[in-house]
Amino acid sequence: MNKFFYSIILLCQYSIAIESVVQEDKGSFFDSLLKSVPQYPSCSQEDYYWSEQLGADYVEIPTIGSDAAVIEAAEIIGQESNTYYALGDVRAYKNSDTVLADWLIYDQKNAHILGGDKIILTRDYDTMTGSFIDYYIDLNKGVVKKATALQRANNMFVSGEQINIYNKNEYQIKQGYLTTCDPNNPAWHIRAKEVNFDYQDSLGNARSAAFYANSIPIFYLPYLQFPLGKRRSGFIIPELGKAGDTAGYYFGLPYYWNMAPNYDMTITPIIYSDAGFMLKDQFRYLTESGLGQIYTEQLPGDWTTKQYRYYWNLYDNHEIIKDVNVGYNYNTVSDNNYFNDFGNFLSVVNNYNLEQSIYASYDPTWGLLGIRAQQYQTIQPTGLPVVAQIYALAPQIKFNVKPQVLGDTNLQTSLISQYTDFGGGGGTLQTGQRVVAYPDLTWVLENNWGFFKPRIGYNYTHYQLAPFPGLQNNYTQVDRALPIATVDTGLIFERPTSFFDTNYVQTIEPRLYYVYIPIADQSNIPMFDTAPATYNLYRLFSENRFSGFDRINMSNNLTIGLSSKLINDNNGIEIANWSAGYLYHITPEEEFIYGNFVRFPILQQPRPDFIAELGNKWAKSISTKASFQYDSIFGNIDAWVLQIQYNPEDYKVINARYSYQFNLPLLMYNYNPSQANVPPLNYENQYAFDLSGQWPLFSNKWLIEGRANYDFTRNVFINLMGGIEYNGGCWSVRALVENYITNISYATNDPKYTQTYMLQFTLTGLTNLGFGGDPIRDLNINVPGYVPIVKNSLGY
Repeated sequence: MNKFFYSIILLCQYSIAIESVVQEDKGSFFDSLLKSVPQYPSCSQEDYYWSEQLGADYVEIPTIGSDAAVIEAAEIIGQESNTYYALGDVRAYKNSDTVLADWLIYDQKNAHILGGDKIILTRDYDTMTGSFIDYYIDLNKGVVKKATALQRANNMFVSGEQINIYNKNEYQIKQGYLTTCDPNNPAWHIRAKEVNFDYQDSLGNARSAAFYANSIPIFYLPYLQFPLGKRRSGFIIPELGKAGDTAGYYFGLPYYWNMAPNYDMTITPIIYSDAGFMLKDQFRYLTESGLGQIYTEQLPGDWTTKQYRYYWNLYDNHEIIKDVNVGYNYNTVSDNNYFNDFGNFLSVVNNYNLEQSIYASYDPTWGLLGIRAQQYQTIQPTGLPVVAQIYALAPQIKFNVKPQVLGDTNLQTSLISQYTDFGGGGGTLQTGQRVVAYPDLTWVLENNWGFFKPRIGYNYTHYQLAPFPGLQNNYTQVDRALPIATVDTGLIFERPTSFFDTNYVQTIEPRLYYVYIPIADQSNIPMFDTAPATYNLYRLFSENRFSGFDRINMSNNLTIGLSSKLINDNNGIEIANWSAGYLYHITPEEEFIYGNFVRFPILQQPRPDFIAELGNKWAKSISTKASFQYDSIFGNIDAWVLQIQYNPEDYKVINARYSYQFNLPLLMYNYNPSQANVPPLNYENQYAFDLSGQWPLFSNKWLIEGRANYDFTRNVFINLMGGIEYNGGCWSVRALVENYITNISYATNDPKYTQTYMLQFTLTGLTNLGFGGDPIRDLNINVPGYVPIVKNSLGY
């Protein structure tokens, strides 16, 4: 077939536009042509099988796209009454249609083509082959005998006695076969009385169909629908598994409704063995200015608790005019144990304070003006430590100015300001209002070898506090005004070097960062939205070790940093990135200016002053990362992490991570910076090991994958999962089991787990069948470097 295709390009000797006139002896020409043209055979009853089919040519024929019909051939024999005759490697094309044939007759008046013996027809969506074609090229209508077609959107092959082409978008195969496998040796195929393709609706169907594995019939399908490259309505992967504490096993059958190109809905009736019938519904929409969704889970009456149980998530974000966005995010749940009973691993560990907010913002290039009203529904799962509530913002108003250059100078100025009314808590939290105004001025000197940026700012904070029992009943106002001065400077040195006959560029980048902030007693200020920031190397080069505005650390500190990079000069790959920083306290920090540890236990979080981070790419397939955090004041190692990834190629990856964290909130306690009154007994020095990977088993067709995340301090698995996949080329199957912790008794240290099972069977390009959820999504989250089987045996 390929030899025939290339011969068209090499052997074409003559070409003729249909509009031109060929001067020939029409009578003798026509007589000789009829003798030389073979008659196409009858295809009415012959029952041939896939092994006899050549299949569509894998070399895609380029579409020339002429508005006028054009014929090219090894020999143009002549013309008879506006009918043209061509022999030998014939190509006829008009617009997006191209016909290749051994011989061809073209009726110009009716734009009618007859051709054989081996023909190829390429159109917008497909490529067809056969023994004979009868085709009206202007109408995109005709017949192909002994036909095979390649549907390019899904790489789907169909073959049959005859293809009836109705128009540009529709055709039908009689007594057809369908597969996405290699058509010469398919692992599976569907044999049907007729197969219909409709590209306008992006939908195909097969009637009176039987599914075959190799040559063995498996089951009969009176009717089958499949998509042609676009979303279609229909039932999708069933859900089957075991739920949490009280719900039991479940089975759900989702139905996907493709309502319009810009909105859709997924409706899932689901039955729980111990809880009853639930209905899930997700409606998504997309407009020219934004997007959103409405999602709910409704259980009218729990068989165990006799409760009406539900979950709602409403989300919207729209740009109503240029740079102006409005939106909301609303979450609510019926009871404290809902996610333990019906959720998954992510919902169990993340949903303790459910956000309910509405906002509007104006975000031009020069700054930000925004308003937000926000509150939380705090849920308290049975058996877990007390979950602290989060303050409501009722409301919060922000006005920020991004760095602006002053004239033709090197000076830049910016502003951070906001007003917040902190409410909520039902009397358990001290409430109040806060105003922040923080202007600054920076002198920026920088080029390609270094930078020097001195900066001065003034942070003014005003509080209007409501009385709170046992605290500041004798005052209601607090003012804090702190000048802040910083100097950030660094140099960048580069030099060429080489190792093992490879050229590199090595950089050395020293950096100094100085901060001065005077001391201020802040022990009587609530911690509305503030906590010690997460520590990394970047944090050593920032002015405040707290996130939020309620605490500003005193500082007379100098941070000394050094980093180095090694970059392959040939391909730009970063081989090594080493950095370290040490924060030196010129003036020792006063501990109790921020409040006592009983009222604000989160102040006990570690604050390392020496941090090192090392990243190496030892080879194309091996990379490592390591970090180390040390508190020189108390002589305490606060954290360290060692991790390695081996990833020689797709489908082969192993990740290992061993970590230690001092004074970490305990497992399953979702820590949030604005929580108050976290009891110290809920902290632990955690040693954890995390191993995950994906690897071929037996051959590249079998893959195993999994993850084990283990907490050595409490001797419990946080997450444990294992799966296996088989790649059949044009089909695949994957199974996954996941065991995750949903609760733990801190008195007895006994964990409670939820186990889920997932099974997915894929006929490439046709459909997915399965239950228990989507294992690919879970594996992408839990196994860095995971690659799902998506290619068929032809490499598409």
